[in-house]
Amino acid sequence: MTSALAYSFLFSILFLLSGCGVKPSAAGQEFIGIPDLDAASGQWVVSFAGGEALSNVSGYVVGQRDVLKLENAGSGKFFVSGVPAGKHDIIVTAEVQSSFFNLTNQKVGARVRGVEFLPGKRAEQAALTLPELKQLAGRVTLAGASDSAGIQVYIPGTEYSAVSDTQGQFQFQELPTGIHNFFFEKDGYHRGQVEGFEIQPQNSTHTLAGVHLILDTGVEGAMVLNGGASLSLSKTVSVTLAVPPEAVLMKISENENFEGASWKPLRTSFNHTFTTDGSKLLFAKVANANGLESSLFRSSVEVRSQPLTPILSFVDARCSAEQFKLSIKVSDGAPTAVKMRISMGTVNEETPWEDFSVEKVILKSTLTGPLTVEVKDAQGNAAKETMTAYDCIIATKEGRRGFSSAISGSKLFIAGGMVPYPYHWSDELNVLDVSSRQLTTFALTGARESIATAVVGSKVIFAGGGGNASVWNNVEIYDLVTNTLNTSATLSEARAVGAVAVVGHKALFVGGSLQSGPSWGSSSRIDVYDASSNSWSQTDLPSGSGVPASVVLGDKAIFYGLGDVSQIYGVANGLVDYLIYDSTSDTWSQASLSSALSPTAVVVNGKAVFAGGTSGSSGSANVDIYDGSAWSTASLSIGRNVGCTAVHNDSAYFIGGGDTPSSKRVDVYDSASNQWTSFDMPKGVVKCEAHVVGDAVYVFGFVGNTSYDSDQYIKIDASAANSVSGTHCP
Repeated sequence: MTSALAYSFLFSILFLLSGCGVKPSAAGQEFIGIPDLDAASGQWVVSFAGGEALSNVSGYVVGQRDVLKLENAGSGKFFVSGVPAGKHDIIVTAEVQSSFFNLTNQKVGARVRGVEFLPGKRAEQAALTLPELKQLAGRVTLAGASDSAGIQVYIPGTEYSAVSDTQGQFQFQELPTGIHNFFFEKDGYHRGQVEGFEIQPQNSTHTLAGVHLILDTGVEGAMVLNGGASLSLSKTVSVTLAVPPEAVLMKISENENFEGASWKPLRTSFNHTFTTDGSKLLFAKVANANGLESSLFRSSVEVRSQPLTPILSFVDARCSAEQFKLSIKVSDGAPTAVKMRISMGTVNEETPWEDFSVEKVILKSTLTGPLTVEVKDAQGNAAKETMTAYDCIIATKEGRRGFSSAISGSKLFIAGGMVPYPYHWSDELNVLDVSSRQLTTFALTGARESIATAVVGSKVIFAGGGGNASVWNNVEIYDLVTNTLNTSATLSEARAVGAVAVVGHKALFVGGSLQSGPSWGSSSRIDVYDASSNSWSQTDLPSGSGVPASVVLGDKAIFYGLGDVSQIYGVANGLVDYLIYDSTSDTWSQASLSSALSPTAVVVNGKAVFAGGTSGSSGSANVDIYDGSAWSTASLSIGRNVGCTAVHNDSAYFIGGGDTPSSKRVDVYDSASNQWTSFDMPKGVVKCEAHVVGDAVYVFGFVGNTSYDSDQYIKIDASAANSVSGTHCP
């Protein structure tokens, strides 16, 4: 292992270990050995990654190295004090010692740029990494001379310098990593310079492009923009020229080639207006009465003339995510924001300011009111913006309906569907990993809707479906282990599957609708996928045909509401038959419900409850209860097609339903006591969805007979004798 590789590996390990097992300092002990802050100047405190392997740590503020040195405060900390306010570069060097990697006196160092010193404030930096010192070589030549020896090459404000040989070659053997400016000087020649050259940690040696110095044949000058301040809040800035008395002409341009610029009488103080915001350079030349002109000189300024306005948005805010990422930008051309604070609801003036960040993670559960972000620039200018509406996006890439979904672990699957505008069927399978919020899209083998889905073992299966007056036998199997999609299997019969049940390691795709020429028919086919053997088998229903629904009770799957399918979405005539598949014995049995209906079914406390439905032309009140071995019957308080169901603890709720008029009734079955109760809601519900959160049942959906009030819900408090609140907006 070379010393460079060993050093790099050593510091990688030390950096990883530096945060382990370190306890916070006791109150008041963190800065022992560091002088108190001077109210008129700033202080910098730094510690190093792998500091225990460093020795002879030293440093200085660039340009002030003779008076301000980096000093050792003990306990792994170093500091420099008394630095005037402003942004300064700091050079740090050290030697690394490691008997384990056989490193002795390996010299390391870096230039830290732009450390901001504020009067009476302490700037801290932890785990600063120091790569080994690097080499740099280059060549500088003199105009009109065959010998280029004796040219001074140096980094201004530092101790680093070299001298060229007769060929103009020069070398620096040990330079700290970071960005440096290089100056080239020799009497009788204009000074040359190379700005912003980076000494990179990954390169041992660097080469500086050739530099050519021209003879000094005239006056020189210097320029100061905006009074020396680096930031201007106006596009118009002051310009001050410092030139010798013999200078009488000047040329000013934003282009270093001075295109379009002309010589004008010299003025040492005037204003210049830039047309846009951003980082700006202004170039100048002066000339004496004999026409001898200087080399160009320059000055820079950052122009930020626009109002400081925060721009807020959520990045990729998925509805399934627990947290959103808030993007915080400021208007283009505005001063750079350095501080920020966030308030939820009423702005709290006591909230402390924190360092500005372009992104902030916000828990979705905390978005209970307006979100206000305040920002502040270095000059103390402040502005704020408030968000009052929070949008999130679903997992699909294009808006569509009739899609199918499945959930396994942290993954949400959206398959197929119909896209209304322009009218077409989708072949997308979108897989959203909620934990990482990554969305992956696969292509289905056929664009279709009403795809039957099942999660069994480590497989997610998408089977059959319909669309464009066709039915499909296509099957796609997503492997949760390899995150791949297999498209080699097919159903034994093309159809829109009627019901799917997963029992044990098997997924059953039962019945459904067939296409026979221009007409629709009913399927009695059962396709069975065995995840343990990754194999398919087929059988047929003992009797009956299309199966619209199923429930799973322990190791049994119950299929009910058998009838003739007149189209993909409907059953023309409900029959009394139900089928039970026992996965432990791989057998089927058949019996009848108490009346001919298409009931609504739920599983509660180890019982399958079939309730309501249509019996002839009227709603049925019949209830059939199956506990896995025996059947019993009961009755709803009124007959109807049930609108939706919910299960809370041992109780099953059969909510609303009917047709005209819609029903307000809720029947509650207590499976523990085998007792029924009922109550009414304030509004009727024809079709609905119900969700249980804590002790509350929230009912959404078709409220009334003609209106679809999707922005309202009814709340049933299951902990307070099923007290019911009125309609609310989410």
